Amino acid sequence: FTSSNQIGLKTDVTDYHIDQVSNLVECLSDEFCLDEKKELSEKVKHAKRLSDERNLLQDPNFRGINRQLDRGWRGSTDITIQGGDDVFKENYVTLLGTFDECYPTYLYQEIDESKLKAYTRYQLRGYIEDSQDLEIYLIRYNAKHETVNVPGTGSLWPLSAPSPIGKCAHHSHHFSLDIDVGCTDLNEDFRTSAFIMRILLRCKTTCSR
Repeated sequence: FTSSNQIGLKTDVTDYHIDQVSNLVECLSDEFCLDEKKELSEKVKHAKRLSDERNLLQDPNFRGINRQLDRGWRGSTDITIQGGDDVFKENYVTLLGTFDECYPTYLYQEIDESKLKAYTRYQLRGYIEDSQDLEIYLIRYNAKHETVNVPGTGSLWPLSAPSPIGKCAHHSHHFSLDIDVGCTDLNEDFRTSAFIMRILLRCKTTCSR
């Protein structure tokens, strides 16, 4: 939090960070730390609410894709939504890779110009479990573009390790892109394509401002 009264969340805190703190809180012993565990759990829930309030993305927890034509996530048909696990508290998406440049696997969301504040910096941030030649775009008039290669978790842990990733383990493959909004023109017939993702292999990702 930004202060002891907990009315604001630090700008560098993401949903993934909150999820990992939640996992650590769940690892506390009910026998020895029950009161502290309850108090910390309430703080985690409050932090998640603050994160949701500042997030410009619709459906940041991937409840559906292509459900509405004019809002939410849009993407190709080969995307699957999977339920949360020990690492991801919320849903995550898996995008199958393709080498066909004419029909890429993609996921994107648009944000209306009216929701953007003038002279403000916005960030697209998320967590990727593994990817190869993942292209991430953040677009408003001009584009921010990054190609990301993230090694899979299998290459980071010895084969003899039975369960290398669990609720009490920390594992992070973050990405972040930012874009500065100058003057906004609400009279212009313009819609901001604010978040566009294109992927050529499998990844798991969440986005937040």
